[in-house]
Amino acid sequence: MAQVGDAILTFGGETLTKETGTVGCLQDISYAVTADEVGYLCGGYHVNLPGATTAVLSATVAIESDAVSFLTILRNGTVQTDFDYKPFGTTVGDIVHTSDASVAFGFEESNAINNIILVSFKIAVHNPVTAAIA
Repeated sequence: MAQVGDAILTFGGETLTKETGTVGCLQDISYAVTADEVGYLCGGYHVNLPGATTAVLSATVAIESDAVSFLTILRNGTVQTDFDYKPFGTTVGDIVHTSDASVAFGFEESNAINNIILVSFKIAVHNPVTAAIA
């Protein structure tokens, strides 16, 4: 298997990687997709149809004390239109998950140590699209 790059997450105009120089350093990240099912009775038969698809991204990131704009994005619960998660980096042909409607929730913040805090959060990703990087 070829070597892959590190994960990259863009959300609310900010980009997070496992490298320094971004608003925060990704510590841990996971992505899970769920699909609702609509079930009803029709003429005595059970009918099950696919419903909406939603994904949840969970992440922990180390950020510096001056990353106020990023913390504001995570805390305010507004819908963001630029969700972009590349689990293997930016190589053409690798997976990318995108959405034009996502919102952060489940925000937790640690105590500061040497101007660094750990922030754990989740992002509800509505109508997720999975494709290959072009």
